[in-house]
Parts: sequence; structure tokens; C-alpha cells
Amino acid sequence: MTTRAVHLELIESLDVDHFLMAYRRFASRRGVPYELRSDCGTNFKGAEKEIETALKAMEPELTSRLAKFKVRFCFNPPSAPHFGGLWEREVRSIKCALKGVLRDRVVPDVVLRTVLTEMEGIMNSKPLGYASSEIADIDPVTPNMLLMGRRDPALPLVVYDESELKGRRNWRHSQVLV
Repeated sequence: MTTRAVHLELIESLDVDHFLMAYRRFASRRGVPYELRSDCGTNFKGAEKEIETALKAMEPELTSRLAKFKVRFCFNPPSAPHFGGLWEREVRSIKCALKGVLRDRVVPDVVLRTVLTEMEGIMNSKPLGYASSEIADIDPVTPNMLLMGRRDPALPLVVYDESELKGRRNWRHSQVLV
């Protein structure tokens, strides 16, 4: 929330196990967050209980060492999605982009995973404040700058014709969609 950075994960199911595995991938890449804010989804509530149960079952010494990594879950009140306005707006941007690009197409998982990761990079490269059109002005701060300490890390996009959507090359397919 501080950096307004977006992290997208493609998961197969909305159950607790899949959420916890996605959370572990996130924490391994980005570091363990202090706080996790979400709606009252059953997968999030279940994950909170699962983590608490796992911590209680560990050896006391290990539990005390891991206590500094304990994530605080903060849930929105039920039926109040407007409490998550900041992240809900980012989710809406991603959903609109996906709907506009995919329409009614079915794409392989590897293509969708690549598109989502590139969308994450695009979203994290947008300025957090005013972006001047003057070349002499300093570059605006972006979430990527705050996360990585440098400008946009993305490779340049390769532009292919839409006919590549029907081709057998998944990487070209993903580039057309991005």
C-alpha cells in the first residue's frame, strides 16, 4: 500500500492451500509483509487460521524466532468492498485490461502467466505522481523504483501481427496480448 505496487499470481483454485502457496511465492520474492489486507474471503480467513495453527504446533524456540515474521491479517468489514478502495482500483484496471485483450479467447496457462507478469511490470512502471512532458525534468517515482531502486526493468515489447494469436508459438502469442 505504501508503494502501490502490484503483485499478480495465477492460482488454480481459491482454496486455502492454493492461497498459502501463492503467499509463500510472494514472500520468497518480495519479502515477508508486516500486514496483509484483504476482503473477508474464506480462503483468506482460512489461511489466517492455518498459519496460527502451524505456529502453535512448532517448538517454542522456533516459534519465538518466527514471531517477528508473523503477518497481521486485516480484513475489511463484510459486504464493504469500498474499504479496499486503493487495491480494488488496481484490480479493476487489471480486469479491464484483461477483458479488453482476451475478450472470449482461451489461452494456455503459460501464456496467461506471462501476460499477467508483464501486466504487473506495466502497472508497477506507472508514475505515482505528476509526470512532466519536459525532457529536462526528473523522472517521476514509480512503484518499481521503490521496490528495486531503479527504473523500469522490463524488456522492450516485441510487436507481432495479430495473426500470431493463431500460431503455435506461445511466446509470440503472449507478446501480441501484452
